[in-house]
Amino acid sequence: MAESSPSMSGRATYRRCAKHALNEVIGVIGRNSHVATAAVSPRNSQPYLIMSLFVSFFPNDTCALFGLGIASSDDVMGNLEGTSDKKLKDKHILVVEDYPLMGALLVNLLKQYAHPSCARSGAEAIKEIKRKRPDIVLLDLNLPDMSGLEVARKLRNNQRTKSIPILAMSGSAIEKKTCLEAGCNDFILKPFETSQLLAQLATLV
Repeated sequence: MAESSPSMSGRATYRRCAKHALNEVIGVIGRNSHVATAAVSPRNSQPYLIMSLFVSFFPNDTCALFGLGIASSDDVMGNLEGTSDKKLKDKHILVVEDYPLMGALLVNLLKQYAHPSCARSGAEAIKEIKRKRPDIVLLDLNLPDMSGLEVARKLRNNQRTKSIPILAMSGSAIEKKTCLEAGCNDFILKPFETSQLLAQLATLV
């Protein structure tokens, strides 16, 4: 969702969505977006806060609000100096995320520190992993063709891919135990801070 549009602002659009109890607002983008909104998790119908942010390190000073709380570029760089940035440098991170906006923003973020690529479905992820083995898989658990749990199990049952570290992500905390049992190495709950994401990725290298 864009912050501004010809007929209605992003704020007005969000208020209308909330009024009609739509399940989820994916994100708000714009050059000067400082918008804090609440979204509803479609799994448990509990509201959670999507953090407002201004992201100066995205191309063209793009601001993004997409269920990830992102610190300023200075904060992120300060947190990473000498630790996570060195561990992630030159690592190939495959982001498996079906929402195009979320996938693109994660790739734009991670390319500051690593070599990310993106797959938008479980089948595409498995195909990409067979083509080029990643160092880490950042795996959304809710995919259109198969669950992230199924992707994780397929990777663990294959001799060539069973040792690839997997960081699962979801908006539902109850999925943590299940994803670890399926073979994921770690779990991160959406929404999350960028520094938290980078730190957890770094521990898997």
